[in-house]
Amino acid sequence: MNDGHHGYDPSAPLPLLPGHSSGGRLERVLRLGRFAVTAELNPPDSADPRDVYERALVLSEVCDAINAFERDLRSRLPEVKWCFVEPDVEA
Repeated sequence: MNDGHHGYDPSAPLPLLPGHSSGGRLERVLRLGRFAVTAELNPPDSADPRDVYERALVLSEVCDAINAFERDLRSRLPEVKWCFVEPDVEA
């Protein structure tokens, strides 16, 4: 069956197209084939961008902790392919 994708390697990095690159962290992570987490935050009551940053920082710290746990788990138990982690976050 010819699906029009003959020779396509889904693990190959995407080509950089002129004008189609943000250079941002999310793009870098995705181009490396890494797992990424995105989240939507409710807008703050103020126009101060620090309020948004502070809310996002909490998510970043949780994701960093999960990644550290995953690295440790993989080093100790490389046979584990799937693992569900529910962070216990206190407000």
